[in-house]
Amino acid sequence: MKTLQIAGRNVTVHEYNTVIVGAGAAGMNCAVHLVEFMAQRGIAEPYERIAVVTAGRTLGASRMSGSDKQTYYKMGTAPETPDSAVEFAKSLTAAGCCHEDLALIEAIGSLREFYHLVQAGVPFPHDAMGSYIGYKTDHDPYERATSAGPKTSKFMSECLEAQVRRYG
Repeated sequence: MKTLQIAGRNVTVHEYNTVIVGAGAAGMNCAVHLVEFMAQRGIAEPYERIAVVTAGRTLGASRMSGSDKQTYYKMGTAPETPDSAVEFAKSLTAAGCCHEDLALIEAIGSLREFYHLVQAGVPFPHDAMGSYIGYKTDHDPYERATSAGPKTSKFMSECLEAQVRRYG
């Protein structure tokens, strides 16, 4: 860290490899994955190379939003309702508002990211056998939707922030 004098004022300069703007669920998820990515490649103290910049941790849409049911949409996990990445991608592109290749990528990665949130501590409901509860949404024959209640995005943001803090 160094200090520069700019227009007669001392300004502290911080240097980082990456600056993430926003401390909501997306920003915290990015920080978690980036620390893990750097650590896997042998980069020492990756948390020292990343900064999360925000006007306030609790002020963003992820922390302040809520509704009767916030839905997290992923590939289906119910044992009695088989699903596939191809079928998931077809649902995403059914209205013509998404490119097929991008929808397939979203489908392929959806469960990995869902289980990443579960591992971070987001309390998605599951049954006694450990299967995550899903429900059907409009125009979708599979049980792809899930919710941790009206504060799903708040839980996501808080759990991911806690994981970032554990990393340093």
